[in-house]
Amino acid sequence: MKTLEQHNQQRREQERAFREIANKTGLACDKCGAEMLLRNPGLINASNPPTQSVYCPKCGHSGLMR
Repeated sequence: MKTLEQHNQQRREQERAFREIANKTGLACDKCGAEMLLRNPGLINASNPPTQSVYCPKCGHSGLMR
């Protein structure tokens, strides 16, 4: 049987791994070619068409993904 601390540590590791996957967009940065990430995963801008804010962790370039 796991202790409470072991359980919580396992959940933190699972959540961290999920966040790393959930932020990825599969889009290359226009400036440096690194993969762009979602700035606020789960948040969709109520524009027409709907967009999501993305950024490059390597060079800081940002924009909107449709």
